[in-house]
Amino acid sequence: LKSWEMQILEKQKAIEEAELRNQEKEREFNQRIEFYEAAAEKISRLAALRDVSKDAVLEKEESTQANQRDLAADKSKTSNKDREDNGNKKVNAFQSEIDDFA
Repeated sequence: LKSWEMQILEKQKAIEEAELRNQEKEREFNQRIEFYEAAAEKISRLAALRDVSKDAVLEKEESTQANQRDLAADKSKTSNKDREDNGNKKVNAFQSEIDDFA
C-alpha cells in the first residue's frame, strides 16, 4: 500500500475508535441520567411520604388537643353540675328543716 493509503486507513481506524469511545461515553452518560432520574423519583416519593406523615402527625395533634379541650369542658360541666347538685341538696335539706320546724 502506498503511504497515503496507509494514512487514510490509519485515520479511518482512528475515527472508528473515536466513534466507539463516543458510543461508550454516551452509554455511560445515559446510565447516569437514568440513575439520577430514578434517584429523583425516589426522593420525590420520600418527600411525598414525609408530607403525608407530617399531615398525619398534625391531624393527630389537632385531634388530641380537641379531645383534651372536650375532656376539660366535660370536667368543667361535671364539676359545675356536681356543685349545683350539692347546692340543691343543701337547699332542699335546709328547706326540709324549715318545713319540719314550721
